[in-house]
Amino acid sequence: MHPRYPRYPGRRHWSAVKQFQLDLPQMSPEEFISYWDVTYSQLAEICFCSDRTVKRWFAGLSSPTVFHKFWLSQTHQFWSQL
Repeated sequence: MHPRYPRYPGRRHWSAVKQFQLDLPQMSPEEFISYWDVTYSQLAEICFCSDRTVKRWFAGLSSPTVFHKFWLSQTHQFWSQL
């Protein structure tokens, strides 16, 4: 059943989102490339980001997000099963 009006998420909702993000399986790009011989372009494709973003990770100019690390972890698990 759809509510007649949208609800506003409260502190409890936002806290649950943060906890969910922290509980996601994660793998760093460095750890991923220790298992798989992939290019920066391929890492970008896995993580749904640009090549430039991946280059910035390895140059130490930025860090991958929880979601980038999640996609690396999921891809590693999936590929390991093949």
